[in-house]
Amino acid sequence: MRTIISILFITMIAFTGISHAQDSPKVVVEKYLKAVRNNNYDEAYSYISETDTTIIDWLELIKYVRKIAPLK
Repeated sequence: MRTIISILFITMIAFTGISHAQDSPKVVVEKYLKAVRNNNYDEAYSYISETDTTIIDWLELIKYVRKIAPLK
């Protein structure tokens, strides 16, 4: 009986750890915005779904504009 309870307890702890391993949507958005503010577009791309072409196009435009007209 103790073995079964121990196994259940360890399983519960493992699943709890797995469920908290991913960032919440709020944390992902904050990381994305921080990367954009720091002109780190490669990192910003990593937070965007590949199917969201609107945002990807927007990032490409910002990257291009900052390349040809750098901030003073």
